[in-house]
Amino acid sequence: SRASPRPPSTVQAVARTRDDGPTAGWQAVQSRAANTGEAMGLSEVAHKVFRLGTRWANFYLVVEGDEATLVDAGYPGYAKLVPRALESVGLKESAIAAIVVTHHHVDHAGSAARVRAATGARVLVGPGDAAIVRGERPSHVPPGFYRQSWRPSMLRYLAHSAVSGGATYRPTSEVELLEDGQVLDVPGRTRPVYTPGHTAGHVSVVLDELGVLFSGD
Repeated sequence: SRASPRPPSTVQAVARTRDDGPTAGWQAVQSRAANTGEAMGLSEVAHKVFRLGTRWANFYLVVEGDEATLVDAGYPGYAKLVPRALESVGLKESAIAAIVVTHHHVDHAGSAARVRAATGARVLVGPGDAAIVRGERPSHVPPGFYRQSWRPSMLRYLAHSAVSGGATYRPTSEVELLEDGQVLDVPGRTRPVYTPGHTAGHVSVVLDELGVLFSGD
């Protein structure tokens, strides 16, 4: 996800893949992904709004009092980042009251089921993506995604996805449907806005009081 108005700068990778054949090259990429895709420091991008994630994927923690909302949930392997982030802002893991998912892709919805199981949080998603998040239909990448796989940066991204659990979709059995423009009774008073295109059920998320927009992808 991307948050406006102050998105973090993108870290550009410059490492090259060894030319030792496809298997050795992929192993080298996976090794770099494991070593260089580690979590970046918690960053406050707006008042009580914190960026979590890695150089490859973002998700966000919105804190209000002693509770919090996650906007997206990152890859399945990112679930471990949530209790660390909460501890750093003085909250317990049980503080997560809601997870607002912008769309079904694994780098946005991947750890929602695991965080929900640990916290009892509500999971909310746009109607067009709900069946996929529940596991009733398969998730799919955007058209043309794999045409970019020849790029070294894309190879590193795919390797990071693999080591972060992206190869296996983890559905969330119980979700609530977001209504376009309806302010949610969750920490941060988030307001979803239907923005289909990247996926059929893609939503952006607005924090009106702070002037913050999470655009998803």
